[in-house]
Amino acid sequence: MKWLHLAVAFGLTGCVTAARPPVSEPPLQDEGAVYVYLSPLPHEGRSVSFTVNGVAVLGEGGQAIPLQVRLAKVGGPDQMPGERLLALGRLPRGRYGSLEITTANPTVSGDERGGKLVASDVPARVDASFDVRAGQAAVLNLHLEPPRPVQPGSDFNPRFSSSIPARTPAQIVGACSNTQTNDVTLFDDWTKVVTNVVATGRSPYGLAIDPLVARAWVALGGQDQIDVVDLSRAESASKIPMRGGDEPRAMQMLPDRRTLLVANFRSQTASFVDAFTTQELARVPVGEAPWSITLQRGGNRAFVLNRRSNNFTVVDLGTRQAIASVPTEPEPLYGQVSRDGKRLYVIHAGSPFMSEYALPGLTVTRRIRVGLGAASIKLDSRTDLLYIGYVDLARIEVFDSFSALPVDAFELPGWVSNMAIDDPQDQLFALMPSLRAVAVLDLTSRKLLTVIDVSGEPYEIRLAAERN
Repeated sequence: MKWLHLAVAFGLTGCVTAARPPVSEPPLQDEGAVYVYLSPLPHEGRSVSFTVNGVAVLGEGGQAIPLQVRLAKVGGPDQMPGERLLALGRLPRGRYGSLEITTANPTVSGDERGGKLVASDVPARVDASFDVRAGQAAVLNLHLEPPRPVQPGSDFNPRFSSSIPARTPAQIVGACSNTQTNDVTLFDDWTKVVTNVVATGRSPYGLAIDPLVARAWVALGGQDQIDVVDLSRAESASKIPMRGGDEPRAMQMLPDRRTLLVANFRSQTASFVDAFTTQELARVPVGEAPWSITLQRGGNRAFVLNRRSNNFTVVDLGTRQAIASVPTEPEPLYGQVSRDGKRLYVIHAGSPFMSEYALPGLTVTRRIRVGLGAASIKLDSRTDLLYIGYVDLARIEVFDSFSALPVDAFELPGWVSNMAIDDPQDQLFALMPSLRAVAVLDLTSRKLLTVIDVSGEPYEIRLAAERN
């Protein structure tokens, strides 16, 4: 059953059907978008919960434009920690002055006095002055003001204030690509607050970040381009054209910090692209359905994992040539290299085993049973521990790479498709696509710190301060 779910989640049926991008909204053009985030409830308000029936934006002329409500219930014991994406939607360009929030079913809980409150018939009006520009997205933070002491039967009249978040410096930015909504969520990886959403072209997949030049690059699988994002302005700056029919998907910035290695899913190639001159420097053939790219730590090779042809292509980064094709178990997904650069670990969609390859010899040294449904893998280069996420299993299993035995596990709100580790804070960021959110785990205390909401069909997460 896990295998069936994995096939659906990744857009494959069996091992022969090509992956297809999810149905998505068209990229922004003449209109813009707004993302409304609700800050964590103040301590005084945590005993109050209510449902959100509607959120609308009011233009300067007073016209109300409804948004899509994402957070149906606010408060209560099941509320995930952190700020939450309350509503989002597309808007005509222009200036907007306020929001209206319609609430219902308010309740209060507490020692021996839990009960219902009386909902107001009038929507809560929020002063929120912001501009929407064509082809761009705006982020708005809402804050629920601490309510006065309430008892069951009291009137419930929530009061909100709003603010526009400050832009995150490139050195501490985190990014998540969202294929359905055609955008990239930018968040501060210290405060764990979303500060910007960058509208992109169609079907953004793989990401690369260089904080030194305040740039991010996004593979646009739906239009054969790479989007160049200016992190200092939080907006798309330009596009790098690829060849028609490439469908770029996975991407890695090479150690020279100017060359992108891009796996082209449909044309079955890998491209070396100069990130600054935008020129394609070389192109090499790989296998069928190239799914991900792993760089050899301290070496001069890249490994392109080809999901449909059940192998990985070894690419020499110096000569820019494919030098070997190595068979794998069914449907290789992702790989990681040990901190000494001598072992490559590969997980598969169609096998319960994780394969360990000796480097540079490329021979299989161990088949490690991790179970069916492995969907993501991250090696911690500080400890050589392997973190493995599973489709439809809300936990991460931790394996010791030397003994090949499970040594720990983390319970999470949802299953994990992608991971990154923040180096200075020793925190694991785990992307949960079914919840459209990122869980943040402290690797020292082993605690879930918070959850960061993103938008539609999240695909990949990257951190400027990522531990590689």
